[in-house]
Amino acid sequence: WCGSRHSEDQLWTNRPTPELARYRSPIDNLYHAHQTSGHPGALCLMAIPYNLMHILIEDGVAEPGGWWYASPYYIPEEGKIPANRNGSLHQD
Repeated sequence: WCGSRHSEDQLWTNRPTPELARYRSPIDNLYHAHQTSGHPGALCLMAIPYNLMHILIEDGVAEPGGWWYASPYYIPEEGKIPANRNGSLHQD
């Protein structure tokens, strides 16, 4: 049991709902990071925190350290700070 239904209208950028997608909530600086609340959900144990780190960097809440490696599959949200260290879609 994964805690939420897995249906077409709650996958990818619509998970858990379109209003709460990409780990953000309507309350500033409040993010949801429960394993079943975001994509990919279920037992992808480090995927949720790793994906959330991209969002925290986009929102300016966190800065990438020297250890940070953004996912090559990461797609920045338009108008936000890219999670890649050099600001491009490719790694340094």
